[in-house]
Amino acid sequence: MDEGNAQNGKRKYIAFTLGIEEFGIDIDKVVIIEQMKAITRVPQTPAYITGILNLRGDIRPIINLRKKFGLQDAEDTEDTRIIFVRVDENVVGVVVDKVTEVVPIDSEMVEGVGFNSTISPEYISGVGHLGGRIITLLLVETILRIN
Repeated sequence: MDEGNAQNGKRKYIAFTLGIEEFGIDIDKVVIIEQMKAITRVPQTPAYITGILNLRGDIRPIINLRKKFGLQDAEDTEDTRIIFVRVDENVVGVVVDKVTEVVPIDSEMVEGVGFNSTISPEYISGVGHLGGRIITLLLVETILRIN
């Protein structure tokens, strides 16, 4: 467990939505969150790779999580965000419907998951319970593996 995020058995996650489902990414992986910007499409890439974006002088790939997870596509809104995450030495942007908040989730409130009807279990580290909410916690290292 990364000590930068773990405090008293709690980890912090950036919570966001895709449709009606709520997901979380470990805050230690998040570099910055940006409003939706114009993305340059790159030919002959998988459909879930939206394209590339110049982020403060660095060209970064952008992945649409709806497409990666096989969800129905949706129009961008004023709430659409790009969460830039760091995996190893790479920074990649992921498009989400809406970022809701930073949530602390106690490790005792995280359960393993056998399956999820909308996304592959290999992308999920667990399911966090926060009050009456269920937040699917994602493994960005696996999601961002381009294959």
